[in-house]
Amino acid sequence: MQIKSGAPVCNIAALRTTERESFALFSLPNSIAIPNKVIVKDSLYQQWRQPQSISLNALTRNPQYKLIYEKERSYSNLVDSILSVSNSSPSVESRNVNSAQLIKMLVYNRIDYMIEYENVARYHVQNIEFFDDKPTIRSISIEGHPEYYLGYIACPKTNWGRQTIQDLNKLLTKIRPSKAYRLAHKAWAASEKEAELLDRLFSKHILKL
Repeated sequence: MQIKSGAPVCNIAALRTTERESFALFSLPNSIAIPNKVIVKDSLYQQWRQPQSISLNALTRNPQYKLIYEKERSYSNLVDSILSVSNSSPSVESRNVNSAQLIKMLVYNRIDYMIEYENVARYHVQNIEFFDDKPTIRSISIEGHPEYYLGYIACPKTNWGRQTIQDLNKLLTKIRPSKAYRLAHKAWAASEKEAELLDRLFSKHILKL
């Protein structure tokens, strides 16, 4: 990770964790993130009787269902802790792959489910060319996840990083109340329901911090 090595770069969409605070500085909250979900094809979603939430711990222990996840990626404290234990399972595997590749694996039945932000998964489905019609995917909330996370800009713990965070906080204080910033934030929503949730959380957490 470049930030961890002290390189003069920043991550504009970072979650704040205890581990990251050891090597990174964080700006004021700049976004609201809906947690990663379990992404499956519609056929499996119907087979599971359309669950609203699912235990990732139980799912990763079920040898019937195959999962591949991104090797160098941190999903959340909860997901990371489950995957670290489950990685010895033959049905769970980490690889040097990206989200778009995993979507293809899901669609062509090389894996049964993946872990991703719903809006990212839907973006890939809309923009990847498939042999057949566009597949229908479903998202399932992971039990134990909060409803949302605050997103931040993360920079290295260096003099450059401290100055950059100061400059970014001045900018965020100025632009966060703007209508354009709010609309840009809602544009990432995976559905109208999620857009309404983001709008409500934006008013509660972003504009008041």
